Amino acid sequence: MSNVQPLFRIRGGKGGYENSFLNYADSGCIRMFVMISYDVVDDKKRIKLMKFLKDYGDRVQKSVFECNLSPKIYEKLKAGVEEIIDQKKDRVRYYKICKGCIGRIEISGWGEVTEEEEFLVV
Repeated sequence: MSNVQPLFRIRGGKGGYENSFLNYADSGCIRMFVMISYDVVDDKKRIKLMKFLKDYGDRVQKSVFECNLSPKIYEKLKAGVEEIIDQKKDRVRYYKICKGCIGRIEISGWGEVTEEEEFLVV
């Protein structure tokens, strides 16, 4: 049986800090860098998806998020996305980027690659 550790991710929000509860199977879980892009037709669903994804990563463009996720959280995220979108009209793409390739990401203009966030065990 795994030792389940509740972890809170803290990051800056509009009015200060946000707290998001993420439940990991263990504190030494494998993480993966995932870039998520989406094209959602309905405005309400698009806003709902954007708010949902904010709990998992950083919005780097209007319809693009960068996330550092454990495999379990990745599957949870995908399941949540599939509940929000219309499978016949909308599209979400998941790009898993290997650790070696993260260092090769290039950015023109302002911005930076999302780094792994700090976690506090409560």
